This record gives sequence, C-alpha cells and structure tokens, in this order.
Amino acid sequence: MGGATRSNHPVITTAFDLHNAGRHDEAAAVCHQVLTTAPDDVEALHLLGLMAMEAGDRETARHLLGRAMAVNPASVRLRYTLGRLCMAEDRLSDAVTHFKVAVHLAPGHQNAYCHLGRALLRLNRFAEARVALLCAVEINPDFVAALTALAEAYLRLRNDRDAADCLRRALSRDPNHAPAHDLWANIVMSDHRPSEAERHLRIAIALAPQASPPLANLASCLMAQARIGEARVAYEDALRLGPMEPGLNSAYCFCLSHDPAATAGEILAEHRRWDAIHAAPLASLTAPAMPSVRSGERLRVGYVSPDFCKHPVAWFFGPVLAAHDRAKVEIFCYSDVALPDGITEELRRTAEHWRDLTGSNNEAAAATIRGDGIDILVDLAGHTGGNRLLTFARKPAPVQASWLGYLGGTGVAAIDWRISDGFADPVEVTDEFCSERVMRLPGAFLCLTPPANAPDVRPGPGERGEPVVFGCFNKLHKINDQVITLWVRILARVPDSRLLLKAAGLGDASLREGLAARFAAHGIAAERIVMTAYALDHAHHLALFGDMDIALDPFPWNGGTTTCEALWMGVPLVTLNERRPFRMGAGLLTAAGLPEMIAASPEEYVDIAVALAEDTPRRRSLRAGMRARLLASPLLDPVGFTRGLEEAFAAMWRDYMIRSGEA
Repeated sequence: MGGATRSNHPVITTAFDLHNAGRHDEAAAVCHQVLTTAPDDVEALHLLGLMAMEAGDRETARHLLGRAMAVNPASVRLRYTLGRLCMAEDRLSDAVTHFKVAVHLAPGHQNAYCHLGRALLRLNRFAEARVALLCAVEINPDFVAALTALAEAYLRLRNDRDAADCLRRALSRDPNHAPAHDLWANIVMSDHRPSEAERHLRIAIALAPQASPPLANLASCLMAQARIGEARVAYEDALRLGPMEPGLNSAYCFCLSHDPAATAGEILAEHRRWDAIHAAPLASLTAPAMPSVRSGERLRVGYVSPDFCKHPVAWFFGPVLAAHDRAKVEIFCYSDVALPDGITEELRRTAEHWRDLTGSNNEAAAATIRGDGIDILVDLAGHTGGNRLLTFARKPAPVQASWLGYLGGTGVAAIDWRISDGFADPVEVTDEFCSERVMRLPGAFLCLTPPANAPDVRPGPGERGEPVVFGCFNKLHKINDQVITLWVRILARVPDSRLLLKAAGLGDASLREGLAARFAAHGIAAERIVMTAYALDHAHHLALFGDMDIALDPFPWNGGTTTCEALWMGVPLVTLNERRPFRMGAGLLTAAGLPEMIAASPEEYVDIAVALAEDTPRRRSLRAGMRARLLASPLLDPVGFTRGLEEAFAAMWRDYMIRSGEA
C-alpha cells in the first residue's frame, strides 16, 4: 500500500498474521518482544495501537499510534488506522486529513477512499464525499460498502436516481447487505412510500439485529404511518443497542413528545436524561463565555438553525430577521443548511452577519460563535434533525435561549430560556415541566407574513350546500389513536360529514388502507375518509383548504404552519388544551382572537366542532372575516412582534448582568 514501514523485524509479519487470525494475545506478545530491542518500531507500535482501538481502549490507541506517527508519518497503514480512530472519536476533520494522506501515498487504497467518503458524509460535505466514493468504486466496482455509501452521498445531494442505481448494484452483489436495505428504505421514504420502506427496514433488522440505525429508521418510518406507539417501542429498542448516540436520543425525545401516553413529567425526565448523557459532560470542557456588550452598545444576537431554507422555520423567522432594529441589536445567523436554496440566499442577504457552520464539528462551531462575541444565542431547532444542541452545551454565549423550532423544552441545562407566550405556556402548566425559564412575549410566540401565492378565500363545502367537511393537513406523525377517537366521535355526531386528510405519505396505498381501517374499526365507513397526498404546488395546497369547512388540530403535538395556512384561507380551527408545555394551537388561536375555538377537555373539543358544523352562518361569517381578523392581530405584525422580542432579549440580558454581578 506504499509508505515505509520502518520495521527491521520480519516477525512483525507473523504478528499481523496472528492478529488477522484473532490470536491477539500472541500478536501483542510478538510486538512487545520487538519493542524491547527496537522501541520505535513503527509497525509494532501500529499493531498494538490497532488492537487497543479494536478493544475499545482509545486512550492507549492514541498514545501508541501517536508514537508511531512521530517516527514515520508516511506509513499508509498507520494513517488509515489513525483515520479510523478519529472517526470513532468523532474527530472527523482529523480523520479526513489522515485518509487523504493515505490515498495520496497509496492511490489504490479502496478502503481509505471509502472511509474518506464516509467521514465527509458525516461532515455534510456531500459533493466531496461523492468524489472520494466514486474513486473507491472505480478501483473496485464490486465494493458493496462503497456503493452503499455512494448511494447515501447521492441521496444527500437529492439525486435519488443515481442513489437507487448504486443500491441496486450493491444488492445484486450482496442481497444480504443490511446497510443497503436500510438506505433503500431512506430512498423510498423520501418518495413517501413508508410501507415499502418498512419492508426493507425489517429485512435490515433481521440481517443485523444488533445494529441500531435500522431500528431508529424503522421508528421514524412508523411515525410517518401514524403508528406512534410502535415507533416509541422501536426507538427504545434502538437505544438499548446504541444509547450514547445523541441524534438517536434526540429522535426519541421528539417521538415521546408526540405520544399521548407519555406524561409531561416523563417527557421532561427523558429530555433531562439526554442532557445528562450528552450535553452536561461538555460544560466543564470550556470556560463560560464572557459578556461582550457594555452600556450603549448593541446586543449581539445569534440565531442557529439547519432550517434556513425552504422550511416552516424560515417562513416564521424571515419576517423577524427583516424587522430587527439594527440600532439595538447586531444579528448573526449561523446556518447549518446542507443544501442551500433561494430562501437561504434571501435570508443571507437580509442578515447583518452570516456564518456557514456546515461541516464544522460542535467544538469548532462553538469557537466560531465565541469568537463573534455573541451575547444571546438562540436555538431554532431543539431536538429536530440537524440540531446543534451539543454546540449550545459548550456555552459559547453567556445567555442562551430556545425558540420556534421545537415544542416544549430541550432539557439542556446550558440553555437558559425558552421563548413563548402566556397562552401557549401559562405559568401554572408549563413552569413545572420545563428545564428552561420561560420568557413570555406579550402577544404571540411567533409572527408570519401572508403566503404570497395564496388564492382568494372561497366558500367551504357546507356553505355550498354539500355535507360538512372536517380536515387536517398535518404530518401523519401527529395523528394517534386518541386523536382518531375524538375525530370519530365528531363524524358520528355530524351525519354525512367527511374528514379530509392531506399528508405526503398518503400516496401509499397500504398506508391509506391501514388508516381507513382504524376509522372503520369505530364504525366510520371508508368513503367518509378522503385522503390525498399531493398538491401541484404551494398555491394548489392552499387552494385545497377551500374543500374544508373546519380544521381539526391534532394533539398533543399541534399544528403550526398548517394552522396558520388554514386560518389565512378562512378555515376556523378547533384545538384541545392539554396540561403540557407549549400548546401551539391555544397560542395561535388566542393571538387570532378566536379563544372560543380552544377546548378545555376532549368532550369540549367534540362539542365545539359539532356546534360549528351545525352553524353555517357562523362559519360563513368567520370565513369572510378571517383575513381581516388576522391582519389586525399580533400574528401579522412583524415589526411589533420583533420589538417585543428585542425587549425580551434586553430583559434576558439585564437578568444575566444582575446574576453575574456585572450590573
């Protein structure tokens, strides 16, 4: 493979043969014998370091491999092993360096190219990963692991066709390659075919029962099929196999928050457990950030998100970014968008300072933020995908807050505040079950601008003399058995009414049949449940609200974007208040001036929906005046909202200065 070995001991070959045969003690004995006469023998040090790494003793591995590196940094085998060690320790940039040296020294080293590609994938450097993995496949067209990783690179680059081609090649060479089945499930999930994805995931699990990724992906797949209870069990099974993986633990926290069987106390405890395992140990690794702002200076506020792109977070955040008073605050946006789009560019132009964190590890991201002297750092993701909670754990800013992207608290002790309002988060409900202190804004916890492509409001079916149509356009992971039970009761009390559901996965025939069967089990005929998956574009999606008379909010995780869209299209919405932190529906409806649509109990939820279905004049009046109502509300006042947010930031800062003795 190239590179000098710096070993004058032919017995080292014997040591490697013993290692490859699994006779590690004998291999170690040979290496120690060599080192007694040649203490700097690179290959002996390397093999001992390799065996320490394989045994899980990374500290010893670092020491031995470091000694070898000092003697001969041009050893290909040593560089390759060091790269693998760095990957295991999540030192991905260092891993990339070692693998690049290895392939430079040995251009035919297919495994080094494959690992280089994998490291780049984990750094979200997808285009570079594709190049490295293409090299591995060019060297060996039958390299199944490289073909599978190359498929992932194509998938991340939104090239599903080439990703599928790679996986077909991989599975044709090895039909029992579990990672290929796992990744194939990702491809069909992106095409909104969860039933097919589930089949491949169950194959992957059967082939690799001790691997946690297929179980975690199965859990996500089950959530996409409105099977929240089964998803929770799958996540718990995955955690038993890989409990130290923060992304998996975050996904479980997200799942638990959707499960009506989970209490607020259980949810808080799991979020705090995440903090104890993953975040709290990092707090002692870095000194706390010191305040940078002084009297008369602008507060430096940083927003961190992987969703500065075509995503609901960007829709709500954009108006605030544009409305910030630059005389009071200096705004930094820390973007972690893997594939930027037009919205990313629009936000970048609006931001005063823009930092791209893509590919940076959490330590480097924290250093960037600390170097900018941020006073208040705001997380916009929580436990959703691509979050930077482990950056926040390093406390790169003296005041840290969570807002907008995640319902409820994060559980992270390093995050001081959660930004909400008094209707979504009343003191008597929230404070007991939230790890952060709650900063309540005066009007609403968010604001928005009307969709530019929204069609005119048109009368609903009931106003046109047709049967009343209830509806929900939320993702299916928000729909659970308790939600279905209440919707069944509503449909039973309103004869001939229908329920219109729209969600991406409803293009899957098996999923539609399974969901219809859940209603049929309660006596609701299949023809009364109308399901659609697709809209031609966003304007068409908004126009579909014209086929709905009354929107039904799911619970415990309420709608957000869909609620705002429904209201803008004139559709009244009924929501259920539960004793959980962050009742989004209650916050939005109160801000919109519709508190009578907020139910205090399941029974009242049904009663409000039924009464509205029976009162056509009331629905007609609501529909006709909804846009004017919203335009007069805090929801569509980005300047007023942002002034309130800035006052909240100032209050957080004053509190910090008092607590730190700086005031």
